[in-house]
Amino acid sequence: MARVLCPECGTRAAGADAFWGHEKPYCSLCGWNIPAAIDSQRALLRQFQIALYLVGAFFALLAIFARDRSTLIAFLFLSAVLLVACLLTRKKLQTLTRRQTATASSPASVVAAKEKTLRERTAALERVRSMPRPRRVRLKIVPRIISVLFPLSWVFILFFGFQFFGSNGQNTGAFPDNGLLLFAVLVPAAWTALCVWILGRARRDRRLLTDGEVSRATISSQWMAGSRHPVSKIAYSFHDAAGRPVQSEVTDTSRSLYEQMEVWAFYDPLNSARHVLAPCAYCELQDA
Repeated sequence: MARVLCPECGTRAAGADAFWGHEKPYCSLCGWNIPAAIDSQRALLRQFQIALYLVGAFFALLAIFARDRSTLIAFLFLSAVLLVACLLTRKKLQTLTRRQTATASSPASVVAAKEKTLRERTAALERVRSMPRPRRVRLKIVPRIISVLFPLSWVFILFFGFQFFGSNGQNTGAFPDNGLLLFAVLVPAAWTALCVWILGRARRDRRLLTDGEVSRATISSQWMAGSRHPVSKIAYSFHDAAGRPVQSEVTDTSRSLYEQMEVWAFYDPLNSARHVLAPCAYCELQDA
C-alpha cells in the first residue's frame, strides 16, 4: 500500500497496513479520520463475531454427531484464530476510542502543523495554476511499459503466428483444430483491447493535464468494492472556474486517497464533466 499522509497536519497516518485486511488510516496526532477508522473496526469486529458464532455452532454439531473426533482439531484451531482476531480487533477499537478523546483538544503544535500543511497545499495548487501551457506531461510507469510492449508484442504475434499456422498448413494441407484457432484469436484480441483502452485513457489524461483547467477536489468518502478482488472506490467533488459543482466517483488505483483529502482535478474548461484526478491519471506533471 502507498504511504498515506494526514491531510490535516502532514504526518504519516497509522492503520493503513492491516494484517486482517483493509483498514481506514487515521492520524493519532490530530485525530483525522479516527471516526471512520472506528466504524471500520466495528464492522470488522461484527464480521469476526458472526464467523465465530457460526464456526462454534458447527463445531458443537460436529462434536455431537461425528464419529471421528480427529476432525474436531481443525475446527478448534479455526475457532481459536477467530477468537484471537476478535480480541485484537476489540483492543484496537478501544485504543482508537481513547485516541479520539485525547485528540479532541488540539495543542498548539498540532494547530501550527495544520496551518503549515494548508499553506503548502495552497502554494502547490497556485504553482500548478501558474504553469505555462501546454504543461510538460509524461506517462506513468504502466502505460509507459505498455506503449513499448504493445507494438513489440504484435511483431511477436504476427511472426510466430505466421510461422506456426503457415508451416502447419503447408505440411498438413489444413488449419489446426478450432480450439487452437479460437485461442490464437481471443488472446491477442483481449490483449489488444486492454492496451488500446489503457493507451486511450492515457491520451485523454495527457490532454487534460496539458491544457485543462485545474481545481482542488475534496474526497468525501472511500470504500472497498468487490469481494474476490477488492478495489478502492472514492467519491469526490470540486468546483470549476464558473463555480459549478462537479461530483463523481472513481476507482483509486493508488489506494492512497481517503476522506477529507484534497487532490488536483484537471478538467476541460468547455465541459467540466470531462476531468481526471491527478493521482488516478495515467500521466503526471513533470514539474509538479
